Amino acid sequence: MGDTGQTPHIEAALHWMAVLHDGSGSESERQEFAAWLAMDAAHRDAWQQAEDLWSGLAVIAPDAAAPKRANTHSATVIPIATASRAPLMSRRAWLGAAASLAAVAIGGYVATQPALRADHRTGTAEHRTVRLADGSKVELGSTTTLSVAFSGDRRHVTLHEGEAFFEVAADPARPFIVTAGNGTVTALGTAFNIKRRDSASVVTVTEHAVSVAVSGSHGAPLTLNTGQQVRYDRAFGTVRTVNPDHVQAWRRGRLIFEDSPLSEVVADLERHRQGWIIIADDRIRNITVTAVFDSRRADAALDAISDTLPVRLTRIGGVVAVLSASD
Repeated sequence: MGDTGQTPHIEAALHWMAVLHDGSGSESERQEFAAWLAMDAAHRDAWQQAEDLWSGLAVIAPDAAAPKRANTHSATVIPIATASRAPLMSRRAWLGAAASLAAVAIGGYVATQPALRADHRTGTAEHRTVRLADGSKVELGSTTTLSVAFSGDRRHVTLHEGEAFFEVAADPARPFIVTAGNGTVTALGTAFNIKRRDSASVVTVTEHAVSVAVSGSHGAPLTLNTGQQVRYDRAFGTVRTVNPDHVQAWRRGRLIFEDSPLSEVVADLERHRQGWIIIADDRIRNITVTAVFDSRRADAALDAISDTLPVRLTRIGGVVAVLSASD
């Protein structure tokens, strides 16, 4: 999103949308929201945009202050039988899509291996809550696999892939440890969220604190407190302060993105859609997206992206969706 005067208002409106969704806000929060809404006409305009976003009908273009451009990138459906006779994408885009499909075919086999040994799993667009033997609860997001190994002196869980929200039961004699990728997260009496994307993992604390350690890292473990987030792979990224309500929005069927690269948005949408979403043009991978999508309407989200950003959407047989540059 561009550096415009509207940006803080949009971010505030998205915050209130997450807090008040489904009437879950407290009375004091509702009063605070009413005061914010009455304070400035720009707040009311931002709230209207947020309502459109929350319904999964729109995204905010990189320059939020600019008028929405005309819909020049509507989706084109190409039946598989006629795809070879309908070269609507450039040669470059088709080559990119073919290479990506090959990578998906190879990577897909590798990605299924954790699921073979997992104790708990969810399918595409499925959410499920698991109550563990110690009373802890784990909410599994879409396309998630989890293994559990409790012993007399510790509670160990492995998040093989996907996203999970943990509410840990207190047991000072047995630490609660989650392995995710190249790191471990130790609960310090807490609630937290972990998302695994490719080789990286993102940990966000929504209550109390956790300790995060990365294998092979020379630094000491990090302690994260409420509202803090860190991404790691072979090393720690920067610790960020985030809105816990936004991070947990997936639990309410919403996916919230704030200045996120299109590649990350696509990766999340793909977990909620049957088939594959291919970015066939590297030029669009890092376009930033600020949006709220209904996780049950991934295809509507793709339509909104193509309608709002300089991106062309091509569907092949209803299974593969290809994104390429619109020029």
